[in-house]
Amino acid sequence: MVVRKAQDGTLRPLMIAPDRTEIAERIIEVFRSSTGRTRREIAKEIVNIEYGIRNPKIVRGLALIMERLSKFRNRSKVNSREVRNFLFQMGPAVSPEERQEKIARAAEHFSVSSQDIEEALYGDMDSENVLEQCPAVSPEDLNRRYNLEELTTLMSRSRFLEISGIGNWYRFISLIKRQGLIFEAQGNPLRSVRIDGPNSVFNNMERYGSAIARSVEKLAAFSGWTLHAEVDLKGKLYSVDLDSSISYYLPTTAIDDQETFPDPVVIGTRVFFPTRVIEINGQQVYVDVVYHMSPEAIRKRDELIRSAGIRWITVVVGECKKFQGILCFRTRVDWDAVMARASQEYPVSVDPLKEEIDSLYPDTEAILDLLDRRRIPLSYLERIGYRIRWNGILPEVMRSQ
Repeated sequence: MVVRKAQDGTLRPLMIAPDRTEIAERIIEVFRSSTGRTRREIAKEIVNIEYGIRNPKIVRGLALIMERLSKFRNRSKVNSREVRNFLFQMGPAVSPEERQEKIARAAEHFSVSSQDIEEALYGDMDSENVLEQCPAVSPEDLNRRYNLEELTTLMSRSRFLEISGIGNWYRFISLIKRQGLIFEAQGNPLRSVRIDGPNSVFNNMERYGSAIARSVEKLAAFSGWTLHAEVDLKGKLYSVDLDSSISYYLPTTAIDDQETFPDPVVIGTRVFFPTRVIEINGQQVYVDVVYHMSPEAIRKRDELIRSAGIRWITVVVGECKKFQGILCFRTRVDWDAVMARASQEYPVSVDPLKEEIDSLYPDTEAILDLLDRRRIPLSYLERIGYRIRWNGILPEVMRSQ
């Protein structure tokens, strides 16, 4: 990762202008002319390019991306481990002649040439794999891929990211929820989203960092955003401030149609986005599926939401040992179990007035007298399964069909 640090404690990822293609062109040419050569041989060619370049890390970064995009294969005709085991059983060779003799015996045993045995000795090592296919990538695209790698690597070391100015918040929230990120939305109407960085999550830091990277990559598809982050590099904190203008330096990206989520729950200036709404015993219950929140953070958030009268259940997917009392699943949500928990936590609510009216039915006069004494509007009857039928000017209470 290459960054530019400032004395005020801020930094920016060092990006390559897409049209500055000199280095990218040389690296692409090395790969395109190296079909059949080993990774080790290609690496030597890349080192030659580094000479005379002010920042060799850029060369290595571009070459690494090309290597990831390329297709390599094991060139050995026989299994390398079986060849080594066969030679090991014959004991050490104390002279070049004895070594050649053992190689020849191995070639006879495996019905291949001595050269094939030589190649198979370490043929299963990555450095000995040979290039089979080179990607069709332009220098401009390679530069943009490098810039994205720099940005996502930097953000994967963040303590938090705060994003503002996105026009389509629901689409962005859907994106980060699908990635399992921990976030807090602020403002009513929504103004910003603060996402916890990998250094602050409860578990699976590496997986969470990958989710951050995927979300930052998709961020380029939105316009008008600003990003503020706090990044930890070797124990020192730096501020990073970026905006949507850097999208010019990044690959073009698109967002597929995302899963739709229910409307958010707003409590004061805080906004919470559940994963699903289920109906239990005639009541709506919000369910949120999380992947990386700590038990303490879940309990604190749930207490706040429930204290506002919201029926809410948090479900965890991941390692369940430390989530005592919280519904948790190892790999995927069992929605039947969620429904059972919701039924247990939010049982059928009893309406004493409805029970009293049920006991009076079909005595219309007694029911109307009860409503009048309690100053309850007639519309209440419709909510509990009754209706009014008018016989001229006289009402009659009926059960709804």
